[in-house]
Amino acid sequence: AFAYFGKNSSQIQAKEIMEEAPPIVARNTPIEKMFDLFQHFPVILVGDKGKAEGIITRASFISALHV
Repeated sequence: AFAYFGKNSSQIQAKEIMEEAPPIVARNTPIEKMFDLFQHFPVILVGDKGKAEGIITRASFISALHV
């Protein structure tokens, strides 16, 4: 067990440590739109109808731009 702000780990709920959900974009989303989103989020989910099919991290996005 570990302590989180003085609490035993069995007392901690996901809602206490979760962050805002990342955006979900379609596979055909223009790169310019993703650039804008990465200004605010470290990851972007790629999916359809709200179902995530993949993930793009800020690091992988930057790496792809330098190819």
